[in-house]
Amino acid sequence: VVNDLNRTWIGAMITWFYTHLTSCNPFTRHDSYLSVLRAFTPAELEAMAIDAGLTSFVIKTLPFFRLVLVGNND
Repeated sequence: VVNDLNRTWIGAMITWFYTHLTSCNPFTRHDSYLSVLRAFTPAELEAMAIDAGLTSFVIKTLPFFRLVLVGNND
């Protein structure tokens, strides 16, 4: 199982606005935005699963810009 953020520009912008409205901590404001920009895309996660030799896997996008890969190597 791989659970990460989904890298999208809309996700990064929403994260930037949300943290600037809800936090005064400069680290939180900066790091949350960069975390979205450095996250995986579904295509990158698929390539990673193939490189890892997974024979069966599913990639799902979930609310709040989450990305999940579930693999099985039976």
